[in-house]
Amino acid sequence: MAADQPEHLSRPREALPLRGRSLAVEAAVALAFGVAAALLAALGHGHVRWDVAAVLAAALAFTVRAQFDIGSGYTPPTQLVFVPALLLEPASVAPLIAVAGWALGRVPDLVRGELHSSRFLLKIPSNCWFALGPALVLELAGVHGPSWHDWPLYVAALAAQFVGDLVSGGLREWLELGIAPALQLRSLLYVWAFDAALSPVGLLAAFASVGHRFAFVGVLPLAALLALFSIERVRRFEAELGAMRSREAMIAGASHELRTPLSVLGGLIEALGRAPDMEPSRRAEALASMRRQTGQLRHLVGQFIDYAELKAGRDFVARPRTVELGPCLAAVAELWEGDVRAEPTTLRAHTDPDALHAVLMALVSNALKHGPATGPVTLAASDGVVSVVDEGPGIPADRLGAVFDELSETNEGSGLGLYLAREMMRAQGGDVVLANRPGGGLEAVVLLAGD
Repeated sequence: MAADQPEHLSRPREALPLRGRSLAVEAAVALAFGVAAALLAALGHGHVRWDVAAVLAAALAFTVRAQFDIGSGYTPPTQLVFVPALLLEPASVAPLIAVAGWALGRVPDLVRGELHSSRFLLKIPSNCWFALGPALVLELAGVHGPSWHDWPLYVAALAAQFVGDLVSGGLREWLELGIAPALQLRSLLYVWAFDAALSPVGLLAAFASVGHRFAFVGVLPLAALLALFSIERVRRFEAELGAMRSREAMIAGASHELRTPLSVLGGLIEALGRAPDMEPSRRAEALASMRRQTGQLRHLVGQFIDYAELKAGRDFVARPRTVELGPCLAAVAELWEGDVRAEPTTLRAHTDPDALHAVLMALVSNALKHGPATGPVTLAASDGVVSVVDEGPGIPADRLGAVFDELSETNEGSGLGLYLAREMMRAQGGDVVLANRPGGGLEAVVLLAGD
């Protein structure tokens, strides 16, 4: 049967009514199907067992709900039940069983408002054209019940089903959207391969039902399993799509962060070039500003390198040694002259100085981005702890843990800073935690590893 758009993508459109050319085309195709199915049922031979027909329709409805994503669309595993419907009941009524099963399967969508009534009434019959070809082949051949001797006719019926898919689906897409049937072949090939793979299972279910009236319902767990596989595939796809969008946001954020120091550096270089005889005090200020911008640029580039190494499976290697914390804090504060203040300290700690510098740079960058409303960011040290305190609005309590997630939107610039900061400290036995201060503002605490 023909594929349609995946349900999780098509629902907004399906909730809208059919209009204009789409309404006219679907109405004509649905009417033609109704007339053809009614004539085939009226002119066909054989006795209908209504209890079996009802269970077949209900089982078909179950498979309609078990949508399996394939190619660029989806197809339900209806072949598991449609093949038994062709062989256990007169083939001439199989199209009516198919449309009844499809309608029953889409009733929940109609009730929830996810499927408009015009689409329910018109598109369901239009989608069931696949059932007419095989029913006509088996009816003309006088096939009644499953028989291994009729396998060439079963192959011919499956081919007729595929032709019906191509003709009805291709005609509708061409008339409604202007899509040439040749362009639809690739998607249909996936669907046909799926139906061809399930048809032998449906055939075996039909043989099993000769001696046991409703044995064909045994294929329903397989339909449910296919649906579960499809759900997992969709979840993985959505997770990968979300990760891809996060990486795109990271690149955009990092590009913005890199642009600022590069622009400042470019301006300072031009100024120094235009004024070779600049007075010493102004030259010293320009060089100090260039050092600050270079330091921030080095930090941003270092984040990308560290992140790339982590994603490549290489763990962060810490090289701890005893360092004086005062110069470490002062070196970070110097890069944001006037916005960051480092409290003097004579404390020492056993830590990786490069990692500590990168961690403090990330925490300060995050503090400056999300606050402070008033006052500078303050760096301070105590025994085994370095804190970064701001006067900003803080972070909602339920988000304090999430900001350390990879590519978090609450993270600084590129979305990597806090994630890498925690990874670096944990790699050497430390940690980074955030807490809202009672008087307002946020405090980031770097827990240094012991000796």
